[in-house]
Amino acid sequence: MAILAILASITITVGRGIHERSQIARAKADLAVLAAALEAYKAQYGDYPWTPATPPTPLTDGGAIMFNALCGNLGPKANAALATKGRTFVELAKFAVDDPADLPDPTLTTLKNNWFNDPWGKWYYYHYKKSASDTDWQSPGFLLYSHGPDGLCNIGSAADTGILDAGGGMPVTAEWIAKNADNIYYGRN
Repeated sequence: MAILAILASITITVGRGIHERSQIARAKADLAVLAAALEAYKAQYGDYPWTPATPPTPLTDGGAIMFNALCGNLGPKANAALATKGRTFVELAKFAVDDPADLPDPTLTTLKNNWFNDPWGKWYYYHYKKSASDTDWQSPGFLLYSHGPDGLCNIGSAADTGILDAGGGMPVTAEWIAKNADNIYYGRN
């Protein structure tokens, strides 16, 4: 019996590790597909979807803005009026979403309060650097990431990268590092 208990314990431990590694690989693959879709969006509109502090839409979350933009509901500068209805940049069937019943309809002009979900059921986060005046970013473009297996992230504000500093004037602490250690970023290790 003891031998069986030891073998079962080893099998469960190994199984959990394999499952977590497969979830991390899935998150990285999802982020790569979303990044390619954001590049296609930029090719169509000349810029990435904006995530201003108060966009001219009912949505203020970068994940919801990315969802609507990649589903063809938001045009440049988070403007729904400039969207190309029916032009999607992602295949929705390949992603888990926050609310499967609230998917875009190309005939409607209403924005959806929905997000792409990572393998742990949390949202993929998206932030856009609007201009060279955003000094807390090292390079222009966007930041796309998952909070990882623990679902925790400790960033200061929506404009914060979560990489360079703790944001909002907060010091980088051991707690901040621990909460962000398992985050999965597109294009970064």
